[in-house]
Amino acid sequence: MEAPLIEAILQGDVPEIEHLLNTGANVDEVVDDDNENYDHDTTGLMLAISMRRADIVDILVKKGANLDAQNGTGWTGVMIAMTTGQRGIVKYLVNKGANLDLRTRNGHAAIFYACWNGDMSMINYLGKKTSGIVLQGTLDTLLQIQGTPRVILSLVENILNKKHVGGGRRNTKRRR
Repeated sequence: MEAPLIEAILQGDVPEIEHLLNTGANVDEVVDDDNENYDHDTTGLMLAISMRRADIVDILVKKGANLDAQNGTGWTGVMIAMTTGQRGIVKYLVNKGANLDLRTRNGHAAIFYACWNGDMSMINYLGKKTSGIVLQGTLDTLLQIQGTPRVILSLVENILNKKHVGGGRRNTKRRR
């Protein structure tokens, strides 16, 4: 049985969400471990993002939702928004202070998913706000993935070089 806040989010019931939060519900409530539809530790914020409910995302963020919470596989709200093409939510969460250096259990940060989607504007946006260490790791991972478009590699490399990490231009030849 889901907590009332999670149930209200799943139903998209904005008045009930506001009522529950105003009467002491935990803004960082997570889905029930028995719920097979969502990863362990998926928060209400992550659900709202998955459901593309910017109005609910805004309510939860304003009530202090943890922007850096990670579900059982290490995904954050920013990563979920990035993989589902919600640029506005990504920028909103980043502007509210979401940490872009967090990584999934597989070692991927939010910028990796922008690269994976081929979203050049988001690569540029996230790249400027992501640490050099994470950018370097992302570039190294992309170099190992067969078929990564050269334009994406070049963009990540250029952003990285502007951060003065690694002392200049990197060799981006594919590793075998």
